[in-house]
Amino acid sequence: MAGAKVTVTGRENIPEGRTCVFASNHQSFFDILVLLAHLDKPHAILSKASIGKVPLIRLWMKEIHCVYVDRADMKAGIEAINKMIEVINNGYSAIIFPEGTRSKTGEIGEFKGGAFMVAQKTGAPVIPVALDGTGALFERNHYWIKPGKVHLAILPPIETEGMARKESKELPAKTQQLVTEAKAAFETAE
Repeated sequence: MAGAKVTVTGRENIPEGRTCVFASNHQSFFDILVLLAHLDKPHAILSKASIGKVPLIRLWMKEIHCVYVDRADMKAGIEAINKMIEVINNGYSAIIFPEGTRSKTGEIGEFKGGAFMVAQKTGAPVIPVALDGTGALFERNHYWIKPGKVHLAILPPIETEGMARKESKELPAKTQQLVTEAKAAFETAE
């Protein structure tokens, strides 16, 4: 409806019958819509607490087992991670934006460790996801919807089960690098 032309690559990288943690960069409110529409099926989302106050969205997000986090409260952040672990242990995959907020510039921010802690505590693979073009649909257009091209790359899974401590510490930076390289490939291709 927004006029976005979405190009998707890598759907074959989603392991069939396994719960996963999709770790994506975050440019726009449209990221959630693109991911829910173009991944294999809708997945739970780790979302900021203020989204849970929007009546219709709150009900819809409850149906797909979303978890809310108050980013200003560290204790609430730990509780949200524990709830997301429970969601995954109950058989639902999750979409998490490790940057913690939308990028205003399109540059990918530092990937924080929460998403990767969830994956490691549950043994779920991390699926790096690169998005590009969603910011131009809305936020970078003075909050007016404007048609455009969106690229979505679903990268190969990174297994977390049995991961060595050193690899575990490097996982956020490694995933960020993979997503950054995939996003740069979109830009080069145009």
